[in-house]
Amino acid sequence: MKYLWKRKKQVRHNSVVTRVKRASRLGQFFRRGLGGFLLLLAIGVAAIGGVEAWRSKLSGDGRFTIVITSPSMAIFSYQPQTAEGVLLKIPDAFMLAASHGYGKWRVVAVAGLDTQEGFSGKLVRDSATRTFGVVVDGQLKATRALEIGEREDLRSLVLSALWQKFTGGVETNLSLWDLVRLTRILSTTRIDRIKAVSLDEVTRLLAVAEPDGGVVYTLDEGALADLSRQWFTDENVAKENVTVIVVNEAQVAGLGTTIARVLSIAGVNVVAVENGEGVREKSGVYAHGKLKKSKSLAVIKKLMPEIEALDLGEGERGDIILRLGKDVGKRFGGN
Repeated sequence: MKYLWKRKKQVRHNSVVTRVKRASRLGQFFRRGLGGFLLLLAIGVAAIGGVEAWRSKLSGDGRFTIVITSPSMAIFSYQPQTAEGVLLKIPDAFMLAASHGYGKWRVVAVAGLDTQEGFSGKLVRDSATRTFGVVVDGQLKATRALEIGEREDLRSLVLSALWQKFTGGVETNLSLWDLVRLTRILSTTRIDRIKAVSLDEVTRLLAVAEPDGGVVYTLDEGALADLSRQWFTDENVAKENVTVIVVNEAQVAGLGTTIARVLSIAGVNVVAVENGEGVREKSGVYAHGKLKKSKSLAVIKKLMPEIEALDLGEGERGDIILRLGKDVGKRFGGN
């Protein structure tokens, strides 16, 4: 009888332990539910979208930045190495230096101009680059106005975009896999690690009266660059300290200075800006063999995806020489 009593007690103990383990595993399952959902979604991405759906701009090697229009504009930038992000809201009446020679436009008008002229988001991305000096990875056209008070709102927007990407109802150059990974980042990053700011709250903008009685806002380029360095510099690029010389061979006034500002905000060490004697149609970047894999060159190729990296001749100044052609002049030149 004593043996049977001990045996029953052991059985009950084992049963309790088993239930506890099952509950623990169930808790882990629910806690990891989003990760499991995203994994299943990734499998669906592969099945539906094929190879293109797996291509990702969010490599994890450097800062990842997207422009969101709704039609208001916001810029979200994330640094994987520090797990920190910033969501910058731009006032609707702020004047952007639009790219492709379109002059200055209100923020709310740029997205409409992009659609009207058939740029598929490129005008929005390049205008954000030219105005804020930020190297942009992607663009997302939202279906509703974006409120930046809560990180959850940004996450729900990306989730909505992810679903609409399947159904073809969203305009973005981000792949399905980009959106899956971005959702994961927004779900796992601590809320205090993503800073939401509005441009008109962190600096005093200059109000300018319009002929029609309206008011628009601007900010000195130097002051704007200083703010952008706080938000968009990639410290891993800056630590590399590779020297870059920018040579303007596009016959577009100020182009070298514009590109140098963008690269320096990204963390690239631009040591000189020069005007070349000749004129070239297509831009080229020149570097020694090992520097073709540098983070600085990666930033240049992100800004100019079609640029070809060539060998730098012996005795040339600088570690990397960037020669700008008319192709870049068409994107970032003009008034």
